[in-house]
Amino acid sequence: MPSTALLLVMIVAIISSARCFASDTITANSAISGGRTVVSTGGSFELGFFHPAAAGGDSNTASSHNYYVGIWYKKAVTPCTPVWVANRAAPVSDPASSQLAVAPDGNLVLTNEVGELVWSSNVVISGSSSNGTVAVLLDSGNLVLRRDDGEVLWQSAEHPTDTWLPGVRLGMNKITGHVQALTSWRSSSDPAPGMYSLGIDPHGTSQFFLSWNRTVNFWSSGEWTGSIFAGIPEMTSHDKYNFEFVNTSNANYFDYSLQDPTVISRFVVDVSGQARQIMWLPSADEWMVIWEEPHKLCDVYAICGAFGICDEKSELLCSCPAGFRPSSVEDWELGDHSHGCRRNNPLHCHNSSLRDKDGGDAFLLAPGASPSSAEDCRSACLRSCDCSAYSYGSRCALWYGDLLGLSAMDTASTDDLYLRLSAMDVPSNGRRKRTVVVFVSVASAASILACVSVIATVLVKMFRRRQRNIRFLQAAAEGGSLVDDEAHRPSMEQVVQALEGVVILDVPPIPKSLQAAFAGNATFVGTPTSAYFDGLSRSPL
Repeated sequence: MPSTALLLVMIVAIISSARCFASDTITANSAISGGRTVVSTGGSFELGFFHPAAAGGDSNTASSHNYYVGIWYKKAVTPCTPVWVANRAAPVSDPASSQLAVAPDGNLVLTNEVGELVWSSNVVISGSSSNGTVAVLLDSGNLVLRRDDGEVLWQSAEHPTDTWLPGVRLGMNKITGHVQALTSWRSSSDPAPGMYSLGIDPHGTSQFFLSWNRTVNFWSSGEWTGSIFAGIPEMTSHDKYNFEFVNTSNANYFDYSLQDPTVISRFVVDVSGQARQIMWLPSADEWMVIWEEPHKLCDVYAICGAFGICDEKSELLCSCPAGFRPSSVEDWELGDHSHGCRRNNPLHCHNSSLRDKDGGDAFLLAPGASPSSAEDCRSACLRSCDCSAYSYGSRCALWYGDLLGLSAMDTASTDDLYLRLSAMDVPSNGRRKRTVVVFVSVASAASILACVSVIATVLVKMFRRRQRNIRFLQAAAEGGSLVDDEAHRPSMEQVVQALEGVVILDVPPIPKSLQAAFAGNATFVGTPTSAYFDGLSRSPL
């Protein structure tokens, strides 16, 4: 009997402990540590320590030893999908000795394995009420820090990471000027703030902007029309959502809700820089994209980082041009291309001894450009050490610093781009091209001169032969023994006409008395007459 009673006591203790661990509340006496979590009342969300899955399931990467406090879907959605992260830029390495608790000053704080403060809600709470502060995870996915009387002191919904949940307002406090913004993860395994963010226009309009590095806006939702945003026509084709835009003297914000509360949906700024409205499909066990902007990944600003080339037709979205390599191979393989590409060899522009020599800098020529027509543009770029590229088409364009937003395009429709590299990385430098050009030019000139020389020689010989023929005809016309048959002797009038080019006279046959004289000096070809004059033409001039 005593053993039975002891067993009942142990069962009750285990059940009570399980209920305690399944609580939705964090207090000063119930910290989150190790594998302990809190779950929202309806069981939709869970909060605790997690570490992101590495790309390809590799558990040996550096990120696999980084742990974060976050909120994720408790049921239906697999695998673990965080919707909010507390210490996204400051991971801990040992969750068992780290803890999330309510501090004596009433704030919700995270301390690491050595007791150092890693993250805090960082609100000012009066001393009289700090002891009654609790943190509660709601079934909406919102973590709320509040007093016993229900007053909200802080909430995670006002400090979103990359995800916007239904029922959460996203906008701007006009009194303080604070803009709530979604910020992408750095990579699929690193929740640290990435390069892309989405927030409402701080100048007071109703449109939302996607921006790179909080400085370059590359997409706009368009103004609110009363039912949708002008730049997102897809909003009209989905009846599962309720949209609302509110503009008051204190704030302007947008929120959305689901007509069916059992549907799981979220809005996320992806690592790629796209903004996506997605919905969970239990039957397929995957997320379905409702809409995404920009539609084309290569329209996302600097998606491949500095000097990276985006090509949606390629198996790999991002690649480095010839002479470059990924700045961070590990991040590149994880899908984080924000660091872009770097040159295989450093530039020598600032080295005056190499700057104007073949060992200095050169340009990698893209297909289709004429080096001679772009020479002035090339020289202008070389004169500035800050010039990193140039193109030459209808005009000369120079680029300075790192190039962002390069995309693979049809070369027939664009001007070719010349990227500045160390001459060691260029297949053929400028001097070698000039040498080839000079060699080809000299060879061409020599060929032309040889042809002209041959033609001139032929013409001179033809002219001298004609002159001899004319002199022979004159002599034959005047008489003598140059003809055997008087019928072959031309008249002086015919000779004059031949000199003027009016008629063409046949040369009389060589007299028999002269054939023997020329027998050793000429090679007879054809008739004796033609052989005679061939012999004359080969005689010294």
